[in-house]
Amino acid sequence: MPIRIRDVSPNISPALREGKLAHRREVAGPGVDLDVVSLRRGPISLEATIEALQAGPGIIERVAEAEAEGLDGVFIDCFVDPALRPSREAANIPVMGAGLGAMLLAMAVGDKFSIITVKNALPGTREMVRAYCFQERVASIRAVEFSAFELYRNERPVMDRIAEIAQRAIEEDGADTIVLGCTAMSKLARSITQRLGVPVIDPAGAGLKLLTALIELGISQSKRAYPNPPDRLAQMKETGLPTAEEARQAEPA
Repeated sequence: MPIRIRDVSPNISPALREGKLAHRREVAGPGVDLDVVSLRRGPISLEATIEALQAGPGIIERVAEAEAEGLDGVFIDCFVDPALRPSREAANIPVMGAGLGAMLLAMAVGDKFSIITVKNALPGTREMVRAYCFQERVASIRAVEFSAFELYRNERPVMDRIAEIAQRAIEEDGADTIVLGCTAMSKLARSITQRLGVPVIDPAGAGLKLLTALIELGISQSKRAYPNPPDRLAQMKETGLPTAEEARQAEPA
C-alpha cells in the first residue's frame, strides 16, 4: 500500500502549484501517493514574512484535512516553513517543512552550508535559522534578485545566477554545501551540484524524503514538543465562563 502524503503549496497561485507537480512526484518516488494542493485563502506567492503569516490559517486547514482524510503525512512546500509549529501542534500525523528538512540533510553531508534564497525571503530565512539554533553550521545566507514566479519561468538565467552566487559562498564564506533556500529552485539542484562539485540540497526533495522516512519508521513529531491545543470550550464550561456565542445571546436586544 503506498504512503499517502499531502504537499501543501502555501499560496493561492495555480501557476506555482503547476510548476511543482512533475518535480515533486518524481522525487517522492513510486511508493508515494503524492497529492499537491494550494490554499483556499492566502497570499499569491510566499516570499516575505507577512505573506508567511497570511498563509498560516490556510496551511493549518489543509493539514487538518489531510489527517481527517487518513493521509500519512503532510509536507509544507516552502523553505521558510510557514506555520510548521502550529501545524505540528494541530496534527498527530508527521508534518515536515522544506527548510528544516533541507538544513538537516545539509548538516548530514557537510560542516558548513550556505543558503541561497530570494531577496524578500532574507529576513524570514535568518529568523528561521536562529529559531532552529543552526547558526554555527551556516556559513552565509545570500540572495538572488528573482521572484518565485521568475524562478519557474527563466530556468537558464536563474540557474546561472544561483550557481554564481553559490560559488562566491564557497570561495568567500567557506561553505562546503549549498542549500537552495526556495522550493521554486528545487528542480535545479542536480544541475548546480554537477557544476559546482559540492552537494546542493533540493529543499523539496529533502523535506519529502525525510517525511517519508518518518512515516516508514512510524515516527511523528513529539507531543511533548508540539502538544495538541487544549479544548478551550470545555475549559470555559468547567470554569463557568460564557462562550462568545452565549455572551451574544445574553446581550439585551
